[in-house]
Amino acid sequence: MRKIYRLFLGFIVFLALSCTTTSNVRSTSSNKITLGANKVVYLNLPRDGRYQGTIYRGSAQTYQELLEISIENYVSKIVLGKEYETINECTNTAKNNNADYLLYSTIINWEDRATVWSGIADTLTIKIEIIELGIDKKIYEAELFGKGKNLTFSTGSPEDLLPELFEELIKNIF
Repeated sequence: MRKIYRLFLGFIVFLALSCTTTSNVRSTSSNKITLGANKVVYLNLPRDGRYQGTIYRGSAQTYQELLEISIENYVSKIVLGKEYETINECTNTAKNNNADYLLYSTIINWEDRATVWSGIADTLTIKIEIIELGIDKKIYEAELFGKGKNLTFSTGSPEDLLPELFEELIKNIF
């Protein structure tokens, strides 16, 4: 009876861990920053996410829109990049748009898995760099990592992981 109880308890723990998402923001910046509420922020349009040769068309646009919605209450104005640019090109574009900060994102990994039947979770990794344009200096750098549920009865997407990641990012920069 005791063996059955342990197996049952182990199964319950396995289910609980498999049905949760993981998200974290790993900052490589040593100092805490606070972006001003009366500032203009330029958000670049990154390249679409990809995983093992598969390009997820529209993922960059979705990412940019969700980031804009997440930070719009923390700044006075947001200017959106309309096409992919390198960080140097983006810095010039942001300055031409009178932005105070450039929030430059790179989608490193966008793994959309058929979790319902495979048991393999969606994952997402994004690099964020914030440049203060008045002094041309990178003031913040972080990597956002999210992993979906291993066991689920619904279809999901890496974009479902973004709101929680953005919430953590906002705690670090505003």
